[in-house]
Amino acid sequence: MTHDKVLFAVHTPIPSSSSKSFLRSYKQARRRDDSSGIVSYGTTDSETVYQTMVGKPTANKACELVLAELPFNEFTPSGQCKYRRTLVQSFLFKFYLYVCSKLWQTLVEQKHMSAVYIYRRSVSHGQQTIHERSLIHRVVSVALLHGSAYVQMTGEAKYMNDLPLLSNTLYAEFLLSTEPHARITNIDTETAPPLSGFVSFINHTDVPSSNMTGILVHDEEVFASCVVPYVGAIIDLVICDSEQTANIAAHLIQIDYEF
Repeated sequence: MTHDKVLFAVHTPIPSSSSKSFLRSYKQARRRDDSSGIVSYGTTDSETVYQTMVGKPTANKACELVLAELPFNEFTPSGQCKYRRTLVQSFLFKFYLYVCSKLWQTLVEQKHMSAVYIYRRSVSHGQQTIHERSLIHRVVSVALLHGSAYVQMTGEAKYMNDLPLLSNTLYAEFLLSTEPHARITNIDTETAPPLSGFVSFINHTDVPSSNMTGILVHDEEVFASCVVPYVGAIIDLVICDSEQTANIAAHLIQIDYEF
């Protein structure tokens, strides 16, 4: 499709009801009416879906086949690749339950069948009434108006994404530990510098004073220098001239651990 074309409809042929074929589509978004879904998934199959999905090993194999067709990785736009892959597996299982309900099969536990039906609830809402008061009135136990309430209600509040970018803005990406408790034996940073837009990376050797931090007792490192204590511990900070380049550079750096 060329750049000057607009896709406004997709027509999917629906099999006749006599063939016992089923067609379902699923979507997961941050809000019910959000047009931008985290995952949109459609599936169709005949009565054989029930036969091929019976049994845990076969069901797991079906999930593996579906995931093999989804190129989710760390470079996927909007991220959340593991969460989105999990959603797809959930949708496949939900479709299986739907087929079972239509075929009146009873091999699935009844507690799982609630996933077949659409969940509906009333729209959440809330309010707070702030009464006017003079300055001489007491403050304790009196509801106070939030300092930014007016600008938020009128849309005048400024958020980080509303601020214009400064010239020569740099972006940072954390390089985090993938192991729960291991010793760092080597950090290969040679693959990051050749990237266009790469500026530098920062680790424990670049901290000007002490690399230790903590709320009451300084017993935790800012940048892990030798041993990572948990998954997600900060090891390096990659600096680039764009957010995308920083993300790619952080994933190119290889870390070797000793357990």
